[in-house]
Amino acid sequence: MPVEGKRRRLTGKTTPTTAALDYLHLLGDAWRDRECKWRGRSAFAASAASAVAAELSSDGYAGRKRALWTHAFKVACNTFGELPPNEQARWVYTKKSGLQATPKPSDVASIVAKCSQTSPQALPGGEQPTQHSQVGFLVTFNGSWGLQDAGVQDTMLELHEVAAVTAKLQLLEGPKKVFDDFWTQMEAAGERIGLKHVSASMELSTKARAAGRLHLHAFFSFLGQRTRTGVVLTSIRFDGQPPSHISLTGGGDGVGLARRGRAGLLHQGHFYLQMRKVGSLHRRTNYAKGVDFPVRLNWILLQWQQRKISHKDARLEVIDSRDKVQRGLQAIEQQERAEAALAAEAKMAQVGTPALLPFKQALPLEVEWLRQYSALDGDAPEGRRWRFKCLVYDGPSRTGKTMRAMNWFGRAQTLRLNCQKVVAPSMQRWVSGQHSAILFDEGNWDLVHSNKMLFQAGPEPVELGQSPCGAYVYTVNVFAVPMVVCSNAFWAGCPAVGDEREWLEENIFYVRWDTPVFEAEAGQALPAA
Repeated sequence: MPVEGKRRRLTGKTTPTTAALDYLHLLGDAWRDRECKWRGRSAFAASAASAVAAELSSDGYAGRKRALWTHAFKVACNTFGELPPNEQARWVYTKKSGLQATPKPSDVASIVAKCSQTSPQALPGGEQPTQHSQVGFLVTFNGSWGLQDAGVQDTMLELHEVAAVTAKLQLLEGPKKVFDDFWTQMEAAGERIGLKHVSASMELSTKARAAGRLHLHAFFSFLGQRTRTGVVLTSIRFDGQPPSHISLTGGGDGVGLARRGRAGLLHQGHFYLQMRKVGSLHRRTNYAKGVDFPVRLNWILLQWQQRKISHKDARLEVIDSRDKVQRGLQAIEQQERAEAALAAEAKMAQVGTPALLPFKQALPLEVEWLRQYSALDGDAPEGRRWRFKCLVYDGPSRTGKTMRAMNWFGRAQTLRLNCQKVVAPSMQRWVSGQHSAILFDEGNWDLVHSNKMLFQAGPEPVELGQSPCGAYVYTVNVFAVPMVVCSNAFWAGCPAVGDEREWLEENIFYVRWDTPVFEAEAGQALPAA
């Protein structure tokens, strides 16, 4: 009895025939690397093995290979005049290898008589020999439906946002009737060619030069069923017109993807027409996503990354897919936050700095704070510095401390961090070179004392975000970066005597503002800080 768990072959492997082996060698040697297909290839592929076995047998592999080339040459002769120039040049090149010469017009008649059984015209069904069997097709129809529809054109003039335009176009009867007719004809075409799974969509061409242009898509498939490209080109029509574009899915020559991989491609093709795509007006299918086939998260994220689907609709698609939902939602949420932050920064940059009254003249401590950074160029008497003191503005609210602090190096070049009741500042937004200074707003003595290395702005990178497990540790480089702390009660809670107070007094420039930092003119109100 067979050993349990061990697979045994019930029938022995069939040894390939010599002709079949030679044909495979020929495909590998001469055909797979070709950039252009010639019309006689399929006729040769269908008859080469039998021809070699019956008529063109010869001793040795080299002889059989020469016979194969001779047979291919005879088939090609029948349509030599219709071959593209580079394909004719390929046959001319065979002179150098001594295989064959270029066909002459006088040879065509005799060759046609000898190869009548293998000529392209002899193939059944009138199919072109260069056509490949496929398992899926995406066809596109471009027309003037939207350009000739008054409702569509009025909508394009009235609205400009794609989402708003799409929502209104979905309510119009004209495009809806066109799509209903399209679906009826495409579903019938799928039954006719044997690819019964059909998905269709009508979309607004968002990149077209002509406003209001609409196009139609249809995807056909049926796993395990193949049909030829020529059948699609001749069988699929919408109102008598052929497709504008056609994309193929699956392998030709019987050499394609594995069944599981091919199924994934076909399912992805159906998903592409069923998802909530930007500009999509109408969608219909008899092979529903999430019911007849599963939807993968990476399909959704790929379309989302290419901006073919909005953040809102991407979230809905992720939830509908039930595939790695948390991971997908987190990726979309992080992107939304990052885009919102960039938009806010751009808006603030456009607003610019409001018109202010002149600031009061720089105080001696402020001048000494600024002189630290001139030491980088060797101008200071004490020479080059490796540690720096931060500047602290302390005093009542609405005196202009924050505006004065951001004015030293410019509002756009100063990174402002909210540090109210914070001991460990968040420095992820700090990027060396993007900002020239850092403002720690609403900070206090504990913030500075708990981050000595950070506020001394030394040459070594500073680690932040420490925790017992160390999972969120990151480093920042702040060498010689000017830092300002603004506070309403900087010393609150700090011991009047002790190491903390002593260290702070040695490592900060403390400036107290009890009056506004602006030069106020008579009868003129001061701006709020």
